[in-house]
Amino acid sequence: MTPELRPLADADEAFVVALYRDRDAMAPLAPLDAGAADRLFARARDGGGDFHVVLVDGVPAGVAGLVPRPGGWLEAGLVLVRGAQSRGVGRQVFASLISRALADAACSGCRVRHAAGHAAMAALARRLGLHREDDGDGACWTARRGHWQAPVAAGILPAGAAPSPRAED
Repeated sequence: MTPELRPLADADEAFVVALYRDRDAMAPLAPLDAGAADRLFARARDGGGDFHVVLVDGVPAGVAGLVPRPGGWLEAGLVLVRGAQSRGVGRQVFASLISRALADAACSGCRVRHAAGHAAMAALARRLGLHREDDGDGACWTARRGHWQAPVAAGILPAGAAPSPRAED
């Protein structure tokens, strides 16, 4: 199963808002209320980063994005429906996002943050070869150009398996 990334569109609002309100998708964080989920979608749609819908077998399974941060950094984020979790989808999507971020000459590095104590996400960050950044709770991981091994070369993804953006339908 190879996920695809499709640019976020206005038509995705209902899916994205429902995803951010879903307790299973948001665990271990609390789901957002409707107003907060609507505001988050509006910010993503209106240029708050580079956001995509994650498609698995052509069906929306999550939302992923890169958000600009101070100092030329990009932060990668991902929320998946429960059925797409623990199936390698997150690993493939994060590897693609980080590789794309570091391919941008203006990018100093890429960060991935997760809830403190989220053991599965910490394990994924280690498998991706990210470096733990001391932020007080151990929930921030980084990749810097020159220290990031391409996911295919590192054996994280098989050749040709990295998700790539699709043209909008």
